[in-house]
Amino acid sequence: MKKLKGITPFQLSSLLRRETDPKCAFQLFLNPNSDPSPNPKPFPYSLLSYDLIITKLGKAKLLDELEQILSKLKLETRFTPTEIIFCNIITFYCRARLPDKALQSDLDGAQKMFDEMRKRGLKPTAVTFSTLIAGLCTNLKLQEAFKLKRDMTKIYKVTPNVHVYTSLIRGLCEVKDLSLAFELKNEMLERNIKLDSAIYTTLISGLFKVGRKDELHELLEEMKKAGCHPETETYNALIAGFCGEKQFDLALEFLHEMELQGRKPDVISYNVLIRAYCEEGKFRDAIDLFEDMPRRGLKPDVVSYRILVHGLFNGMQLNEAAFILDEMTFKGYAPYPSTIDKFIRLLHKEGNLELFFEVLSSLARGNFINVDSWTLAITTIFRKGEQLNLEDLFDVLTTSYAEYP
Repeated sequence: MKKLKGITPFQLSSLLRRETDPKCAFQLFLNPNSDPSPNPKPFPYSLLSYDLIITKLGKAKLLDELEQILSKLKLETRFTPTEIIFCNIITFYCRARLPDKALQSDLDGAQKMFDEMRKRGLKPTAVTFSTLIAGLCTNLKLQEAFKLKRDMTKIYKVTPNVHVYTSLIRGLCEVKDLSLAFELKNEMLERNIKLDSAIYTTLISGLFKVGRKDELHELLEEMKKAGCHPETETYNALIAGFCGEKQFDLALEFLHEMELQGRKPDVISYNVLIRAYCEEGKFRDAIDLFEDMPRRGLKPDVVSYRILVHGLFNGMQLNEAAFILDEMTFKGYAPYPSTIDKFIRLLHKEGNLELFFEVLSSLARGNFINVDSWTLAITTIFRKGEQLNLEDLFDVLTTSYAEYP
Protein backbone atom coordinates (compact mmCIF):
# COMPACT_ATOMS: atom_id res chain seq x y z
CA MET A 1 0.00 0.00 0.00
CA LYS A 2 1.27 3.46 -0.86
CA LYS A 3 2.02 5.35 2.32
CA LEU A 4 0.46 8.75 2.79
CA LYS A 5 2.36 11.75 4.08
CA GLY A 6 1.25 14.30 6.58
CA ILE A 7 -2.33 13.26 7.10
CA THR A 8 -4.24 14.58 10.08
CA PRO A 9 -6.26 12.55 12.60
CA PHE A 10 -9.40 13.86 10.91
CA GLN A 11 -8.15 12.71 7.48
CA LEU A 12 -7.23 9.30 8.89
CA SER A 13 -10.79 8.84 10.15
CA SER A 14 -12.11 9.77 6.72
CA LEU A 15 -9.77 7.29 4.99
CA LEU A 16 -10.66 4.52 7.43
CA ARG A 17 -14.36 5.09 6.86
CA ARG A 18 -13.94 4.71 3.08
CA GLU A 19 -11.61 1.68 3.21
CA THR A 20 -13.63 -1.49 2.57
CA ASP A 21 -10.83 -4.01 3.14
CA PRO A 22 -10.40 -4.45 6.94
CA LYS A 23 -6.80 -5.63 6.58
CA CYS A 24 -5.88 -2.59 4.50
CA ALA A 25 -7.63 -0.41 7.07
CA PHE A 26 -5.55 -2.09 9.77
CA GLN A 27 -2.29 -1.33 7.95
CA LEU A 28 -3.41 2.23 7.32
CA PHE A 29 -4.16 2.70 11.01
CA LEU A 30 -0.76 1.37 12.06
CA ASN A 31 1.10 3.43 9.45
CA PRO A 32 -0.79 6.65 8.82
CA ASN A 33 2.37 8.56 7.87
CA SER A 34 5.75 7.60 6.46
CA ASP A 35 8.28 9.05 8.83
CA PRO A 36 11.88 7.94 8.12
CA SER A 37 13.23 9.28 11.42
CA PRO A 38 14.44 6.62 13.90
CA ASN A 39 12.15 7.91 16.66
CA PRO A 40 9.00 9.13 14.92
CA LYS A 41 6.54 11.19 16.92
CA PRO A 42 3.52 9.12 18.03
CA PHE A 43 0.50 9.73 15.83
CA PRO A 44 -2.34 11.49 17.72
CA TYR A 45 -5.13 9.05 16.94
CA SER A 46 -8.64 10.28 17.54
CA LEU A 47 -11.32 8.37 19.42
CA LEU A 48 -13.28 8.17 16.14
CA SER A 49 -10.35 6.45 14.41
CA TYR A 50 -10.24 3.84 17.15
CA ASP A 51 -13.99 3.34 16.90
CA LEU A 52 -13.83 2.86 13.11
CA ILE A 53 -10.93 0.39 13.07
CA ILE A 54 -12.31 -1.60 16.01
CA THR A 55 -15.66 -1.94 14.24
CA LYS A 56 -14.08 -3.02 10.94
CA LEU A 57 -11.79 -5.61 12.55
CA GLY A 58 -14.49 -6.88 14.89
CA LYS A 59 -17.02 -7.44 12.11
CA ALA A 60 -14.36 -9.26 10.09
CA LYS A 61 -13.48 -11.39 13.15
CA LEU A 62 -9.81 -10.39 12.84
CA LEU A 63 -9.21 -10.83 16.54
CA ASP A 64 -5.40 -10.89 16.42
CA GLU A 65 -5.38 -7.53 14.66
CA LEU A 66 -8.02 -6.27 17.08
CA GLU A 67 -5.77 -7.22 20.01
CA GLN A 68 -3.01 -5.03 18.58
CA ILE A 69 -5.35 -2.07 18.30
CA LEU A 70 -6.58 -2.58 21.86
CA SER A 71 -2.98 -2.66 23.12
CA LYS A 72 -2.49 0.80 21.63
CA LEU A 73 -5.81 2.00 23.01
CA LYS A 74 -4.81 0.98 26.57
CA LEU A 75 -1.79 3.29 26.33
CA GLU A 76 -3.88 6.31 25.39
CA THR A 77 -3.94 9.04 28.03
CA ARG A 78 -5.52 11.85 25.98
CA PHE A 79 -9.07 10.52 26.28
CA THR A 80 -11.18 7.81 27.91
CA PRO A 81 -13.00 5.44 25.55
CA THR A 82 -16.75 5.61 25.79
CA GLU A 83 -18.92 2.81 27.17
CA ILE A 84 -20.33 2.03 23.73
CA ILE A 85 -16.83 1.30 22.38
CA PHE A 86 -16.19 -1.18 25.19
CA CYS A 87 -19.60 -2.77 24.63
CA ASN A 88 -18.86 -3.17 20.93
CA ILE A 89 -15.55 -4.84 21.70
CA ILE A 90 -17.22 -7.23 24.14
CA THR A 91 -19.83 -8.08 21.51
CA PHE A 92 -17.17 -8.82 18.88
CA TYR A 93 -15.33 -11.15 21.24
CA CYS A 94 -18.48 -13.01 22.20
CA ARG A 95 -19.70 -13.38 18.61
CA ALA A 96 -16.41 -14.68 17.25
CA ARG A 97 -17.75 -18.24 17.50
CA LEU A 98 -14.36 -19.86 17.06
CA PRO A 99 -13.82 -23.58 17.78
CA ASP A 100 -14.33 -24.69 21.36
CA LYS A 101 -10.62 -24.77 22.13
CA ALA A 102 -10.35 -21.07 21.27
CA LEU A 103 -13.69 -20.02 22.73
CA GLN A 104 -12.43 -19.33 26.27
CA SER A 105 -9.79 -16.93 24.84
CA ASP A 106 -12.61 -14.83 23.34
CA LEU A 107 -14.64 -14.81 26.56
CA ASP A 108 -11.47 -13.90 28.44
CA GLY A 109 -11.05 -11.01 26.04
CA ALA A 110 -14.56 -9.83 26.77
CA GLN A 111 -13.87 -10.02 30.51
CA LYS A 112 -10.65 -8.06 30.03
CA MET A 113 -12.60 -5.29 28.33
CA PHE A 114 -14.98 -5.24 31.28
CA ASP A 115 -12.03 -4.92 33.67
CA GLU A 116 -10.46 -2.24 31.49
CA MET A 117 -13.65 -0.19 31.70
CA ARG A 118 -13.43 -0.14 35.49
CA LYS A 119 -9.74 0.79 35.39
CA ARG A 120 -10.64 3.72 33.17
CA GLY A 121 -13.15 4.91 35.73
CA LEU A 122 -16.21 4.01 33.67
CA LYS A 123 -19.02 2.71 35.84
CA PRO A 124 -20.70 -0.30 34.16
CA THR A 125 -24.34 0.30 33.31
CA ALA A 126 -27.17 -2.04 32.36
CA VAL A 127 -26.00 -1.73 28.75
CA THR A 128 -22.55 -3.06 29.64
CA PHE A 129 -23.92 -5.97 31.64
CA SER A 130 -26.55 -6.90 29.06
CA THR A 131 -23.87 -6.93 26.35
CA LEU A 132 -21.58 -9.25 28.31
CA ILE A 133 -24.41 -11.50 29.51
CA ALA A 134 -25.74 -11.78 25.95
CA GLY A 135 -22.33 -13.01 24.79
CA LEU A 136 -22.05 -15.53 27.61
CA CYS A 137 -25.55 -16.88 26.89
CA THR A 138 -24.87 -17.10 23.16
CA ASN A 139 -21.93 -19.36 23.99
CA LEU A 140 -24.06 -21.22 26.58
CA LYS A 141 -21.85 -20.11 29.44
CA LEU A 142 -24.93 -19.83 31.64
CA GLN A 143 -23.25 -20.33 35.01
CA GLU A 144 -20.97 -17.36 34.33
CA ALA A 145 -23.93 -15.35 33.01
CA PHE A 146 -25.96 -15.89 36.17
CA LYS A 147 -22.96 -15.00 38.34
CA LEU A 148 -22.61 -11.73 36.45
CA LYS A 149 -26.32 -11.04 36.95
CA ARG A 150 -25.85 -11.52 40.71
CA ASP A 151 -22.77 -9.28 40.72
CA MET A 152 -24.50 -6.49 38.83
CA THR A 153 -27.17 -6.20 41.49
CA LYS A 154 -25.18 -6.94 44.67
CA ILE A 155 -21.83 -5.37 43.85
CA TYR A 156 -22.54 -2.73 41.23
CA LYS A 157 -26.12 -1.91 42.29
CA VAL A 158 -27.35 -2.06 38.69
CA THR A 159 -30.86 -3.37 38.05
CA PRO A 160 -31.09 -6.02 35.30
CA ASN A 161 -33.06 -4.79 32.29
CA VAL A 162 -35.26 -6.67 29.86
CA HIS A 163 -32.28 -7.46 27.62
CA VAL A 164 -30.50 -9.29 30.45
CA TYR A 165 -33.55 -11.43 31.10
CA THR A 166 -34.11 -12.07 27.39
CA SER A 167 -30.57 -13.40 26.95
CA LEU A 168 -30.78 -15.60 30.03
CA ILE A 169 -34.17 -17.05 29.08
CA ARG A 170 -32.96 -17.78 25.54
CA GLY A 171 -29.92 -19.56 26.88
CA LEU A 172 -32.00 -21.63 29.30
CA CYS A 173 -34.46 -22.61 26.57
CA GLU A 174 -31.54 -23.61 24.38
CA VAL A 175 -30.36 -26.09 27.03
CA LYS A 176 -33.98 -27.10 27.74
CA ASP A 177 -34.06 -25.79 31.30
CA LEU A 178 -37.64 -24.50 31.04
CA SER A 179 -38.28 -24.53 34.78
CA LEU A 180 -35.60 -21.92 35.46
CA ALA A 181 -36.61 -19.99 32.35
CA PHE A 182 -40.15 -19.64 33.72
CA GLU A 183 -38.76 -18.65 37.12
CA LEU A 184 -36.95 -15.77 35.45
CA LYS A 185 -40.11 -14.82 33.59
CA ASN A 186 -41.99 -14.71 36.90
CA GLU A 187 -39.17 -12.69 38.46
CA MET A 188 -39.64 -10.10 35.73
CA LEU A 189 -43.33 -9.86 36.53
CA GLU A 190 -42.57 -9.45 40.24
CA ARG A 191 -40.12 -6.64 39.47
CA ASN A 192 -42.61 -4.97 37.11
CA ILE A 193 -40.29 -5.42 34.13
CA LYS A 194 -42.49 -5.46 31.06
CA LEU A 195 -42.22 -8.68 29.09
CA ASP A 196 -42.08 -8.30 25.32
CA SER A 197 -43.15 -10.67 22.56
CA ALA A 198 -39.56 -11.86 22.08
CA ILE A 199 -39.52 -13.44 25.55
CA TYR A 200 -42.89 -15.12 25.06
CA THR A 201 -41.79 -16.33 21.62
CA THR A 202 -38.67 -17.87 23.14
CA LEU A 203 -40.72 -19.61 25.84
CA ILE A 204 -43.19 -20.92 23.23
CA SER A 205 -40.36 -22.47 21.22
CA GLY A 206 -38.90 -23.88 24.42
CA LEU A 207 -42.16 -25.57 25.41
CA PHE A 208 -42.33 -27.33 22.05
CA LYS A 209 -38.69 -28.36 22.39
CA VAL A 210 -39.29 -30.18 25.69
CA GLY A 211 -42.71 -31.60 24.78
CA ARG A 212 -44.75 -29.32 27.05
CA LYS A 213 -47.10 -27.89 24.44
CA ASP A 214 -50.06 -28.41 26.80
CA GLU A 215 -48.87 -25.32 28.67
CA LEU A 216 -49.12 -23.12 25.58
CA HIS A 217 -52.71 -22.04 26.14
CA GLU A 218 -51.96 -20.72 29.63
CA LEU A 219 -48.88 -18.87 28.40
CA LEU A 220 -50.78 -17.29 25.49
CA GLU A 221 -53.55 -16.19 27.84
CA GLU A 222 -50.99 -14.63 30.18
CA MET A 223 -49.43 -12.87 27.22
CA LYS A 224 -52.83 -11.49 26.21
CA LYS A 225 -53.66 -10.28 29.75
CA ALA A 226 -50.28 -8.58 29.96
CA GLY A 227 -51.20 -6.53 26.89
CA CYS A 228 -48.36 -8.07 24.89
CA HIS A 229 -49.54 -8.76 21.36
CA PRO A 230 -48.02 -11.68 19.44
CA GLU A 231 -45.77 -10.59 16.60
CA THR A 232 -45.16 -12.44 13.34
CA GLU A 233 -42.20 -14.22 14.97
CA THR A 234 -44.49 -15.47 17.74
CA TYR A 235 -46.93 -16.97 15.26
CA ASN A 236 -44.05 -18.47 13.29
CA ALA A 237 -42.86 -20.20 16.46
CA LEU A 238 -46.35 -21.66 16.96
CA ILE A 239 -46.57 -22.73 13.31
CA ALA A 240 -43.14 -24.36 13.44
CA GLY A 241 -43.94 -26.07 16.73
CA PHE A 242 -47.22 -27.58 15.57
CA CYS A 243 -45.65 -28.60 12.26
CA GLY A 244 -43.02 -30.44 14.27
CA GLU A 245 -45.86 -32.20 16.09
CA LYS A 246 -47.51 -32.92 12.71
CA GLN A 247 -50.60 -31.04 13.83
CA PHE A 248 -51.04 -29.20 10.55
CA ASP A 249 -54.60 -28.09 11.25
CA LEU A 250 -53.45 -26.15 14.31
CA ALA A 251 -50.51 -24.71 12.37
CA LEU A 252 -52.91 -23.43 9.70
CA GLU A 253 -55.23 -22.04 12.37
CA PHE A 254 -52.44 -19.85 13.66
CA LEU A 255 -51.55 -18.84 10.11
CA HIS A 256 -55.11 -17.59 9.65
CA GLU A 257 -55.24 -16.06 13.14
CA MET A 258 -52.10 -14.12 12.32
CA GLU A 259 -53.91 -12.44 9.44
CA LEU A 260 -57.03 -11.78 11.52
CA GLN A 261 -54.90 -10.05 14.16
CA GLY A 262 -53.29 -7.82 11.57
CA ARG A 263 -49.93 -9.60 11.60
CA LYS A 264 -49.02 -10.35 8.00
CA PRO A 265 -47.48 -13.80 7.46
CA ASP A 266 -43.99 -13.65 6.00
CA VAL A 267 -42.07 -16.01 3.73
CA ILE A 268 -40.76 -17.89 6.78
CA SER A 269 -44.34 -18.72 7.83
CA TYR A 270 -44.99 -20.44 4.50
CA ASN A 271 -41.56 -22.04 4.14
CA VAL A 272 -41.97 -23.80 7.48
CA LEU A 273 -45.33 -25.23 6.42
CA ILE A 274 -44.14 -26.19 2.92
CA ARG A 275 -41.16 -28.06 4.35
CA ALA A 276 -43.32 -29.86 6.90
CA TYR A 277 -45.88 -30.90 4.27
CA CYS A 278 -43.14 -32.25 2.01
CA GLU A 279 -41.55 -34.21 4.84
CA GLU A 280 -44.95 -35.73 5.61
CA GLY A 281 -45.59 -36.60 1.96
CA LYS A 282 -48.41 -34.05 1.62
CA PHE A 283 -47.12 -32.77 -1.70
CA ARG A 284 -50.41 -31.41 -3.01
CA ASP A 285 -50.83 -29.34 0.17
CA ALA A 286 -47.26 -28.07 -0.15
CA ILE A 287 -47.82 -26.98 -3.77
CA ASP A 288 -51.17 -25.36 -2.90
CA LEU A 289 -49.50 -23.30 -0.16
CA PHE A 290 -46.66 -22.38 -2.49
CA GLU A 291 -49.10 -21.20 -5.16
CA ASP A 292 -51.14 -19.33 -2.54
CA MET A 293 -48.22 -17.08 -1.60
CA PRO A 294 -48.53 -14.57 -4.50
CA ARG A 295 -52.28 -14.25 -3.82
CA ARG A 296 -51.34 -13.25 -0.27
CA GLY A 297 -48.93 -10.61 -1.51
CA LEU A 298 -45.83 -12.73 -0.85
CA LYS A 299 -43.17 -13.75 -3.35
CA PRO A 300 -41.60 -17.18 -2.86
CA ASP A 301 -37.88 -16.69 -2.26
CA VAL A 302 -34.99 -18.93 -3.23
CA VAL A 303 -35.46 -20.92 -0.01
CA SER A 304 -39.13 -21.55 -0.87
CA TYR A 305 -38.17 -22.98 -4.26
CA ARG A 306 -35.31 -25.03 -2.86
CA ILE A 307 -37.51 -26.54 -0.16
CA LEU A 308 -40.24 -27.49 -2.62
CA VAL A 309 -37.95 -28.88 -5.34
CA HIS A 310 -36.00 -30.89 -2.78
CA GLY A 311 -39.17 -32.18 -1.15
CA LEU A 312 -40.84 -33.15 -4.42
CA PHE A 313 -37.70 -34.88 -5.65
CA ASN A 314 -37.25 -36.85 -2.41
CA GLY A 315 -40.88 -37.88 -2.68
CA MET A 316 -40.33 -39.07 -6.26
CA GLN A 317 -42.74 -36.43 -7.59
CA LEU A 318 -40.38 -35.95 -10.51
CA ASN A 319 -42.65 -34.20 -13.01
CA GLU A 320 -43.83 -31.72 -10.38
CA ALA A 321 -40.25 -31.14 -9.25
CA ALA A 322 -39.17 -30.47 -12.84
CA PHE A 323 -42.01 -27.99 -13.31
CA ILE A 324 -41.13 -26.01 -10.17
CA LEU A 325 -37.44 -26.19 -11.07
CA ASP A 326 -38.17 -24.68 -14.50
CA GLU A 327 -39.99 -21.76 -12.85
CA MET A 328 -37.17 -21.41 -10.33
CA THR A 329 -34.39 -21.15 -12.90
CA PHE A 330 -36.49 -18.78 -15.02
CA LYS A 331 -36.45 -16.40 -12.04
CA GLY A 332 -32.70 -16.80 -11.68
CA TYR A 333 -32.77 -18.75 -8.42
CA ALA A 334 -30.07 -21.37 -7.98
CA PRO A 335 -31.21 -24.83 -6.78
CA TYR A 336 -29.31 -26.96 -4.29
CA PRO A 337 -26.41 -28.48 -6.32
CA SER A 338 -26.64 -31.79 -4.45
CA THR A 339 -30.38 -32.10 -5.13
CA ILE A 340 -29.96 -31.37 -8.83
CA ASP A 341 -27.06 -33.77 -9.21
CA LYS A 342 -29.14 -36.59 -7.69
CA PHE A 343 -32.19 -35.55 -9.75
CA ILE A 344 -30.32 -35.70 -13.06
CA ARG A 345 -28.66 -39.02 -12.28
CA LEU A 346 -31.96 -40.58 -11.20
CA LEU A 347 -33.70 -39.52 -14.43
CA HIS A 348 -30.80 -40.87 -16.46
CA LYS A 349 -30.75 -44.15 -14.54
CA GLU A 350 -34.48 -44.67 -15.02
CA GLY A 351 -34.23 -43.88 -18.72
CA ASN A 352 -36.65 -40.95 -18.49
CA LEU A 353 -34.76 -39.11 -21.21
CA GLU A 354 -37.51 -36.65 -22.08
CA LEU A 355 -37.63 -35.30 -18.54
CA PHE A 356 -33.86 -35.67 -18.28
CA PHE A 357 -33.28 -33.20 -21.09
CA GLU A 358 -36.10 -30.91 -19.93
CA VAL A 359 -34.33 -30.55 -16.60
CA LEU A 360 -30.97 -30.01 -18.29
CA SER A 361 -32.52 -27.32 -20.50
CA SER A 362 -33.93 -25.51 -17.45
CA LEU A 363 -30.60 -25.67 -15.65
CA ALA A 364 -28.65 -24.55 -18.69
CA ARG A 365 -30.84 -21.50 -19.07
CA GLY A 366 -29.69 -20.30 -15.68
CA ASN A 367 -26.11 -21.56 -16.10
CA PHE A 368 -26.62 -23.98 -13.23
CA ILE A 369 -25.19 -27.10 -14.93
CA ASN A 370 -21.87 -28.43 -13.73
CA VAL A 371 -19.28 -30.26 -15.80
CA ASP A 372 -20.44 -33.72 -14.67
CA SER A 373 -23.98 -33.02 -15.87
CA TRP A 374 -22.73 -31.82 -19.25
CA THR A 375 -20.59 -34.94 -19.59
CA LEU A 376 -23.56 -37.16 -18.73
CA ALA A 377 -25.73 -35.36 -21.28
CA ILE A 378 -23.20 -35.65 -24.10
CA THR A 379 -22.54 -39.31 -23.32
CA THR A 380 -26.27 -39.97 -23.43
CA ILE A 381 -26.60 -38.29 -26.82
CA PHE A 382 -23.99 -40.55 -28.35
CA ARG A 383 -25.33 -43.72 -26.75
CA LYS A 384 -29.04 -43.09 -27.27
CA GLY A 385 -28.94 -40.93 -30.36
CA GLU A 386 -31.35 -43.06 -32.34
CA GLN A 387 -34.02 -42.63 -29.65
CA LEU A 388 -33.79 -38.85 -29.49
CA ASN A 389 -34.99 -35.96 -31.59
CA LEU A 390 -31.43 -34.83 -32.21
CA GLU A 391 -32.34 -31.73 -34.17
CA ASP A 392 -34.36 -30.24 -31.32
CA LEU A 393 -31.90 -31.50 -28.73
CA PHE A 394 -28.95 -29.99 -30.60
CA ASP A 395 -30.65 -26.59 -30.66
CA VAL A 396 -31.31 -26.73 -26.92
CA LEU A 397 -27.85 -27.84 -25.91
CA THR A 398 -25.86 -25.62 -28.28
CA THR A 399 -27.89 -22.56 -27.29
CA SER A 400 -27.44 -23.38 -23.63
CA TYR A 401 -23.77 -24.23 -24.02
CA ALA A 402 -23.14 -20.90 -25.74
CA GLU A 403 -24.36 -19.22 -22.53
CA TYR A 404 -22.34 -21.50 -20.26
CA PRO A 405 -19.24 -19.70 -18.88
